[in-house]
Amino acid sequence: MARTIAQIKKEMTDAWISDPAIRDKYELDATKTFEEQFSVVSIESILFFVVAASTWTLETLFDIHRREVEDTLSAQKPHRLKWYRDKTLAFQDGYLLPEDSDIYPVIDEAARVVKYAAAVEPPDSSKILIKIAGGDALRDKLPDATAAQVKEYIDWIKDAGVRIDLVNLSPDAYKCEVDIYFNAMLLADRVRDAVRAAIVSYIENLPFNGEYSNMALVDTLQGVEGVVIPELTASYSKPAAGDFDYSLINARRIPEAGYFRAYQEADITINMIAYELVQD
Repeated sequence: MARTIAQIKKEMTDAWISDPAIRDKYELDATKTFEEQFSVVSIESILFFVVAASTWTLETLFDIHRREVEDTLSAQKPHRLKWYRDKTLAFQDGYLLPEDSDIYPVIDEAARVVKYAAAVEPPDSSKILIKIAGGDALRDKLPDATAAQVKEYIDWIKDAGVRIDLVNLSPDAYKCEVDIYFNAMLLADRVRDAVRAAIVSYIENLPFNGEYSNMALVDTLQGVEGVVIPELTASYSKPAAGDFDYSLINARRIPEAGYFRAYQEADITINMIAYELVQD
């Protein structure tokens, strides 16, 4: 960003009067500034002003050129998936974008209702899928009217020729069954409650549109106090929207909505088995 003429002139005059030869020649006081010792209409002040003004003009032209180059690159370069995700998160409810711009003139964090977003490009599709969710402590579907606003916003800022599908769904339903071999020195109910909390925490705190894995869940359960052996016998999920049946999760899965939820307590079945040490 270009400096002001006054800033440029001060930098030059400060350096000039700090030179011992100049101070001796002009009999200057080292404790005083240039302006305190030279008149505004002096030949020295005028010369410094002319050089400062010329330098300011050059810096300003460089700034204009840089903005023009950045605008040209922005207009011509196709955007990556991360750009679509970040721009979706930047949507502000109740605000309009300026003409020919994808940046709000005022940033209002309270109006940013899209709390989670992910942009993906399925290998069997020519469209970009943008999954979104709202909520703070608990992720959830945005109201349909708000999702329609988000879609209009994305259509406004997207690259020409890019087709977008917005995914705004309730969390995929999740359920599982685990056998927990526990240390009987602890109450079974206490260990069961801790196991249930660990399962819920794991599925609800996955990165948005992140991958669930049976192995990672088992690793989580191994860290629960009192659990000796956690054995995941089966896990299932299904999209919350539409007429779908639960399907078995083989090793790993990415949820259709971008996130999971166990809707009912009965969705997590925990079989408690007291661990008995096998001795020779």
